[in-house]
Amino acid sequence: MYSVKNKGIAYKRKQCYNTKVNLPAVYLREIHRELVGKRLDGMFITRESDYAVRVIRALAGERRLSVNEICEKEELTAPFAYKILKKLQKAKIVKGFRGVHGGYTLNRQPDELTLFDVYTAIDPELFIIECMNEGSPCVRNSTDTPCLVHQELAEVQKELWRLLKRKTLQDIFDRK
Repeated sequence: MYSVKNKGIAYKRKQCYNTKVNLPAVYLREIHRELVGKRLDGMFITRESDYAVRVIRALAGERRLSVNEICEKEELTAPFAYKILKKLQKAKIVKGFRGVHGGYTLNRQPDELTLFDVYTAIDPELFIIECMNEGSPCVRNSTDTPCLVHQELAEVQKELWRLLKRKTLQDIFDRK
């Protein structure tokens, strides 16, 4: 019997499946990830993605803002903002400047960005379920016997992406 350790707490695998154990969601997720051996993140619109839109909103119309100024405007914590800004910078959505007068500015304006652009910059694997990702093929969906559920969810995935691409961030920010 193996155990999954998280923050000094160990839970037995057998215990999780054979008895009712009231575990916090974080620990259940860690246990599931360990047991299945698959990545669970990236299949939802995360808080990090939501905060990335808020970071862009803070930077919109500004010349250059420090991380502290962004955090004050949007009520974010600095470590989380740094993490988000690093991903947005990698996607060339924001540009970072070093030094005493450093900070961040938008590399692409809100009228050039959609929610889809921001969400995929933060989480490139934006899929409603794992089998939508071509890198994780659905074992139940083969050319011989197509999975009808997979086909339906593929349509839902396409519709979600279409909706995320339909408006620019400027359209959303200007909405009253």
